[in-house]
Amino acid sequence: MLVQERTASLIETKFPDMLNEIRSARFAFQSSDLGKGAATLEGELKGMLSAADWEKVSIGLRKKAEETVGDPGDFNRETAREWLQGVKDQAKGQMAEGIRNTLLASNPAFVDSPGAELAAGWRQDFKTVKHPKADGADITIGFPLCWTKRESSRPNFVQVFRSGAGHGPLMSIISCKKALGDGEAGPTPEELKEVFVPAFFKELLPPGAKEIESRAMKIANQPGWMMVYDSEEETLDIKVRQRMTAFYVFHKKHLITISFSILEPSLKKGMDFDAAQKAYFPTYRTIVGTLVLN
Repeated sequence: MLVQERTASLIETKFPDMLNEIRSARFAFQSSDLGKGAATLEGELKGMLSAADWEKVSIGLRKKAEETVGDPGDFNRETAREWLQGVKDQAKGQMAEGIRNTLLASNPAFVDSPGAELAAGWRQDFKTVKHPKADGADITIGFPLCWTKRESSRPNFVQVFRSGAGHGPLMSIISCKKALGDGEAGPTPEELKEVFVPAFFKELLPPGAKEIESRAMKIANQPGWMMVYDSEEETLDIKVRQRMTAFYVFHKKHLITISFSILEPSLKKGMDFDAAQKAYFPTYRTIVGTLVLN
């Protein structure tokens, strides 16, 4: 961002009649979702350092920006306008993926409500088709663009997503598992009636889990189910509590599960699981609302 300001200042000095074009480019970026993330990120960095340390960092960054910009004499009106258009393009996300995702993850609106990023159009689609762990299931689902994704070593876990450019509090897992018959068409309406009862989904709970809520709901225009529960994970003799929210829907011969979790250590200060559920459930609903059964 310092490179932006340094270059804009150079253009303004050399071509003062381009001031309106410079202001237009600045406004396009600063008012964008990415620009708001950049402002927040700079403020957080400044708040972490003493005034003296921040001044040292600023001087170093400005020097780096000047080295990046290069000789002002290389600028003519054409290159200046190309650069200003580039700033407007950056406001639309045309920049290095890592920088873009960090800025999106730093946007205050998206920190408070990660699903708002998806609603704002910053979206990535994930398809299970041909994935070796999907076992033939074919679905498409959208996630906020800054959420990282990775493979899982666990069977039936097709993909794992993490909010906040991989550093946020929310994790989501997509799993696909064959169930109810071997036919390509999947379960019959009569079989689904037998399945969509609390007892069936209660059997899916891990040992020791505490059920919070369990109810039927429409998912992707099909009969579905949602279950919320608290459980405890143990790794290397360390026990960690988590709140899980899982959405289930049958597609042909597969049981599709879209689950979301938040670990107790990831809760914001003063927030408990119930408060987190209230804050983040709209995000879960927004993501599951994008599900397409192909």
